[in-house]
Amino acid sequence: MKQSFRWALAAFVTLLLTACGSNTPTDVAEKAMECLKKNDYKGYVELIYMNENEKKEDREKLKQEYVMLLESKMKSELEKKGGIKEYKTLSETLQDSVAEVKMNIVYGNQSTEEETMNFKKDKSGEWKIDSGK
Repeated sequence: MKQSFRWALAAFVTLLLTACGSNTPTDVAEKAMECLKKNDYKGYVELIYMNENEKKEDREKLKQEYVMLLESKMKSELEKKGGIKEYKTLSETLQDSVAEVKMNIVYGNQSTEEETMNFKKDKSGEWKIDSGK
């Protein structure tokens, strides 16, 4: 009896942890928006798909370049608009190992924009932002 209770408890905890740590395209899109909202460009870049066939050193160098690019371009654009005030997911479209998420973004200056983000799965099955490269 104790043995079956332990298995049931272990299964429940595993299910609970899986549900809390879900990795859907919408989850990743919302994490990305939070990173941009907080000017966490390094966190944003960690969500971008990187070619896993390249050397780790090359991927790390590319990540650093992305961070610098975002800091120089995105930061000033967001500052002009008063930063990101809020965002909302409008839709998620899945097709095999690619996805598209449409977001509505409201900026601090009250302007709004609809943004489409593309995603693909990496080798480990995690959804990542597809930068198109």
